[in-house]
Amino acid sequence: MLPANTGRSCTPSPRAAVVRNMGSVGCACPWAEPHSRFTALFERLAIDWLRAASQRAVAEHLGLTWDEVHGIMERDERLKGTKYDWLKGRDKFDLVEWREFCRLRRSNLKTSRAWALKEQAMKLWDFTYPQAARNHFAWSYRWATHSRLPPMIEKAKADGDGRIDIEIPPTSPQAPHR
Repeated sequence: MLPANTGRSCTPSPRAAVVRNMGSVGCACPWAEPHSRFTALFERLAIDWLRAASQRAVAEHLGLTWDEVHGIMERDERLKGTKYDWLKGRDKFDLVEWREFCRLRRSNLKTSRAWALKEQAMKLWDFTYPQAARNHFAWSYRWATHSRLPPMIEKAKADGDGRIDIEIPPTSPQAPHR
């Protein structure tokens, strides 16, 4: 018998015996999602906890492996159909879409953290003064390299050592007058 706090179903799932290959076939259960080892209620609990804590903390507290927590996150319905929302800019959303997207981006998911890093990197082009741009780059570089997102860490380290040489050309309309 499994401990009550694991969330794994102690109720045996319906099975149909298969005589030809001496195996068994699982049937759909109303309390579990397809391809999941956990009940739907337990997965909802894990997702709610992931909004407030890291994957590691949730995994340790619920007695799960990192891969099991990651699988629960991938099955989360909130991310289904949002691929292109993460790629478009704020100006491309209408008000209702933006509010829904804001709820999603406040979640503690890797996708929302990567999106926030991308948005901060894009702000580099808005600076008028070179020192302000250097400071912003150093801050966003440190954030990317400490984000626990391997693709973002690799990209940040490939771009340099956290220091850049920024010079605003004198012909630029944003360049300060001398």
